Amino acid sequence: MRLLQNISFKKVFKWSFIFAVFLFIWANIWVHVESKKFVFKTAEEIPHVKVGLLLGTSREMKNGNTNPFFEFRVQAAYELYRGGKIEHILISGDNSKLSYNEPEDLKNALLALGVPACNITLDFAGFDTYDSVIRANKIFGQTKFIVISQ
Repeated sequence: MRLLQNISFKKVFKWSFIFAVFLFIWANIWVHVESKKFVFKTAEEIPHVKVGLLLGTSREMKNGNTNPFFEFRVQAAYELYRGGKIEHILISGDNSKLSYNEPEDLKNALLALGVPACNITLDFAGFDTYDSVIRANKIFGQTKFIVISQ
């Protein structure tokens, strides 16, 4: 009982905080190290797979300017397709409003670059990256695919 009386709340808080920070740093390092072999910076590094999962994003920013992430994602998907790294593009995005349709906008941009419509599938319920990846597997039956972002 005396031992507990000598331990102050400040000490417990301080050591709990230090432990939490250490755990946070360790977890981030572990995720970075373990995922490094699955992250590619150039198209040449990417192995051939049948499907590329193109993550949705808005065509325009709130100020009306073109969203650079939209352009980068379209270009990345096109380069992977043109380079033979993927055969089919699964576009996953949000279309929760009549005036907002990420998958259709991305599809139209890819069609304009020459990707055939028969090589594009749309997923209209990819509201975030987690949903998009889960749906690619559970709904569209994909077990191995490249996630395309900017």
